[in-house]
Amino acid sequence: MQYNTTDLNYEEEVKLAKFESLIDNIKNQINYYYKPFKPFFGIALDSVSSIYGSMIPSAISNNTKSSIVPTGIIPFIFNAMELNSYSDIINQKFTADIRSKILSNSANFNFDVPEDIKERISKLKELISQVKKEHSYSIVFIFALFMALAVDKTDYEKRLSTICDVAVMLEVTDDEMADIVQVVRYVYRDIKAEDVALKTDMCKQVFRNIVVCTTSPTPPTAFQKKINKIMNSRW
Repeated sequence: MQYNTTDLNYEEEVKLAKFESLIDNIKNQINYYYKPFKPFFGIALDSVSSIYGSMIPSAISNNTKSSIVPTGIIPFIFNAMELNSYSDIINQKFTADIRSKILSNSANFNFDVPEDIKERISKLKELISQVKKEHSYSIVFIFALFMALAVDKTDYEKRLSTICDVAVMLEVTDDEMADIVQVVRYVYRDIKAEDVALKTDMCKQVFRNIVVCTTSPTPPTAFQKKINKIMNSRW
């Protein structure tokens, strides 16, 4: 546990522990290795900020004590050295997953944010090239960024724009972006399972253990029951 709990009261620490448990469960249920044939189509995400901006839930306020996080996928992509305690947890968990599953053959890669812009862009291109090897990796990568954005609204518009730029580089389609946002909203209890209607085969497979992909009410899965137990109240 590296997040900063300085000056946090007991109730806030319990919420952080509860949130960490949620992220662990979500991360462990993601299906990284789905590999269908994926033809390339043109991607038009010019208006994605206006489309998705209002859909990100405000489940967590930004009043949480911030902590300095010098490395990881979230500060690297967002070019930010300060995250709140919730986005810090997401950063730690998904950075570890990406290191082990995606960057296992790139031992020398680190997520430190270089001061030099050219060096920073060069590292970003290297990271993108590794993530693009499996399209399911790209889906999970964008999912992690949206999960962090939903709980840390610092520089919200700028970070949302950056996510969209990275999604274009990763060839994540408009429909996949819409599906990812739905899953994020479901995880944060902004919508119910029966309201989730994923369109893309890729997202249905990657998130199949997290949410039922249907437009009609169905009994919750064992995992959904576990999530409901963990998230019996908003953060």
